[in-house]
Amino acid sequence: MITVLIAEDDFEIRATLKLVLDDANYPTLEASNGQQALAIVRTAPQPLIVLLDIGMPFLDGLSLLHQVAQQPELHRHAYILLTGFHPTKYAVMADLMTQLQVQVVHKPFDIDRLLSVVQQAETSLTANRQARDVLDYTKE
Repeated sequence: MITVLIAEDDFEIRATLKLVLDDANYPTLEASNGQQALAIVRTAPQPLIVLLDIGMPFLDGLSLLHQVAQQPELHRHAYILLTGFHPTKYAVMADLMTQLQVQVVHKPFDIDRLLSVVQQAETSLTANRQARDVLDYTKE
């Protein structure tokens, strides 16, 4: 299974997400602010599924996505935005959200919906990895 990075500043929400993902057998990493999350996605050797809170200290979720958009090597991860904000808050980011294929899960989130979106991200990352492996094999 692909590792899920939980980037959430609220300890209780982060702990709840970890329990839910642990129960679904997903390995997890945690970041309590956007700077920590960005450092993890930059150094991760394998693709991650990033659950990204929109409102975090030091670097919010939308600012992190701006950084990701400018660094193509970070596009290998799947990003899921967790937000309690009204959709118009990130409507101005529609192009960026589309470019990075960011899914949105609204707080308070439904656990089944959250797990479904995580599973979709895992399926997409796995397919992308398999396609890269085939391309690498044909180059040899």
